[in-house]
Amino acid sequence: MNMINVQKLTQYHGAHLVLDQISFEIQEGEKVALIGRNGSGKSTLMRLLAGLDQPNQGQLAIKKGAKIGYLEQIPSHMDTWTVLDVLEQGLSHLKDYRAEMTELERKMSDPDIAGNAGQLDRVLRKYSALQERFETEGGYELEASIDKIATGLQIPKSEYELAFGSLSGGEQTRVVLASQLIVQPDLLLLDEPTNHLDLARTEWLEEFLREYPGTCVMISHDRYFLDRVVSKTIELEDGEAFTAQGGYTTFMKDKEERLLQQFADYQEQQKLIKKMKESIKQLEEFGRIGGNEKFFKRAASMRRALERMERVKRPVLERRQADFELNPQDRSGRRVAYFDQVKVSYGNQAVLRGASGLIEFGEKIALMGSNGSGKTTLFKVLLGELTPESGSLEWGSRVDVGYLAQQEEPDH
Repeated sequence: MNMINVQKLTQYHGAHLVLDQISFEIQEGEKVALIGRNGSGKSTLMRLLAGLDQPNQGQLAIKKGAKIGYLEQIPSHMDTWTVLDVLEQGLSHLKDYRAEMTELERKMSDPDIAGNAGQLDRVLRKYSALQERFETEGGYELEASIDKIATGLQIPKSEYELAFGSLSGGEQTRVVLASQLIVQPDLLLLDEPTNHLDLARTEWLEEFLREYPGTCVMISHDRYFLDRVVSKTIELEDGEAFTAQGGYTTFMKDKEERLLQQFADYQEQQKLIKKMKESIKQLEEFGRIGGNEKFFKRAASMRRALERMERVKRPVLERRQADFELNPQDRSGRRVAYFDQVKVSYGNQAVLRGASGLIEFGEKIALMGSNGSGKTTLFKVLLGELTPESGSLEWGSRVDVGYLAQQEEPDH
């Protein structure tokens, strides 16, 4: 059964056409990747699916009564809430049920009501119906469900009472992600869910989503994450939507074959168009020379056929990449940096204990580890922002360092 049905959906951002009559379907339980270059309309489509915006043209239908959860790329700030408040934000109805059940329990113990058979019967029926609803919707597992998801994303229970506004941007994103997973909506919309997740948390999320019974649509630039989770891929490009079964790698392989075939069809059609134009020109020339009207009629007929022809769009086989100006002539020697037996502690907690490594020119290095393992600390040592307690750091000649932090502080 369809969870989402999109037909000829068109959306503008101001005067800019973002989505141009796109159509696709998503079935219940499918895990779908929404991919595309920055600015291709992924977040625009996600907001439409979440019901935050309405389409300018076309149809967007979501299964009636479906509960929708949406993780935005940048979560809303709820500074006055605690972490637990945010985790429980989608479960307020269960808390209301529990409060109402408590009040009914108080009434049942009231001597005036207990002594009145009619009143007591009404309270008991109401309590029974409410208790059944509370149980069916997982009310008795409320705390266990919260703890299970929070543990998976490594949100310590000791942080439940912290102010949400006191957390870093990455910590806030994890808490909001957990709040959506706890609710387990019928349709889960995730915008870059693996941002700010280390390897262990990402692997836990992969396993969770694979077993998730609901429908999930996710935007992610992590191709390995998508390959392990999704069953369908939708790419937005130049306002159009292209859909295929399978993960990112399968989709890109199919796309390459599709573009090569489209380019071959385009070339063949261009040859045909050129030949028809030459024939039209020749027929008109014959008509002028011989004064024979039949040549002009044949030329006009061929021109109408050319105008009615559905043109094959020339595919873009290679997109232009950003042009970053580099200075290879001013590069360092082969050794860029060498650090040996570096030790750094925060109070009594040793973060780096004898860390050693060599960075050579041209290498592309992934620095991996769980949160708190010392990745950012090592960066600070390399940048000279932190002096190690012991150990040494040596830079190669003419090394120019650039650094992009997780969260850049605004200039004042």
